[in-house]
Amino acid sequence: MGIEWELATVSIGSIDVKTSRHNHARKKAIIETNVDDYADAMDRGDVFPRIVLARVDGGKQWIVAGGNHRIAAAIKAGATEVDAYTIECDKSLFSILCPALNLYVGQREDRSVRIAQAADAVARLGITQKQAAEDYRVPVSSVNHAVTEAKVVISAAKLGIKADDLPSSFLRAISPVEGDSVLLPLAVELAKTKLNCEEIRSAVSQARKMPTEADRVCVLKEKIQAAKKITLSGRIQTQPTRARIMRCVTILEKAISDGVTFTQLQITKSEAIEIINKMHSWKVRLLDAE
Repeated sequence: MGIEWELATVSIGSIDVKTSRHNHARKKAIIETNVDDYADAMDRGDVFPRIVLARVDGGKQWIVAGGNHRIAAAIKAGATEVDAYTIECDKSLFSILCPALNLYVGQREDRSVRIAQAADAVARLGITQKQAAEDYRVPVSSVNHAVTEAKVVISAAKLGIKADDLPSSFLRAISPVEGDSVLLPLAVELAKTKLNCEEIRSAVSQARKMPTEADRVCVLKEKIQAAKKITLSGRIQTQPTRARIMRCVTILEKAISDGVTFTQLQITKSEAIEIINKMHSWKVRLLDAE
């Protein structure tokens, strides 16, 4: 990684063991069964690779960049000193050095974690996505996706909007408006409806093609309103009361225009009069309400 280092034998007492276990190399800093196995091997005389120790931002104590399990095992085996590669670095470099070292020695994280670590290195250190992919042994395309998703989450957070609960594919679907403080909130809201990823991507694309900002906003707002009417079954909600009324009106209008008789409507003349009176009463109440 182009870092200058020196070989040294370091007193374990000069190592900040507690802080070292929060070096972000893994989600779980120490796996006790590994420590037990290492300690037993050390007692048998097995030789382990040197650990990597760093003075971060000129600190007085050493911080473990690579070798927390070996330090824990050495302490358990009764050692007071440890052979190490020693370096001087800042916090940013230290934060990517730890997981990078863990790729070669130790309990390797799964791919999803390494992709997130690579994306973080791109964002904080400005290295290329290709270099990050090589350093963390993950596909470049995966790093590219992770960086895109992270940018959307960060941009949304700056606007006071939570987007980290969206699926990765949805974050990428709305990424074209990541830098637009007007459209991004609407895109996030749209992504939280029941539309699928492709529908969201299409809506964002359609909005971006509009000539003015007002038009773009209008497109997304209309999509949001329409999407909110979709039920769990995938159907658009109707207005049940209105639908029933309009259906009845349509049936009556058709019956009248067709010259249907009371018998054909399966009602008597008295029932028809009662219906007419009720309709009239309902009309009066509506007019009074208005």
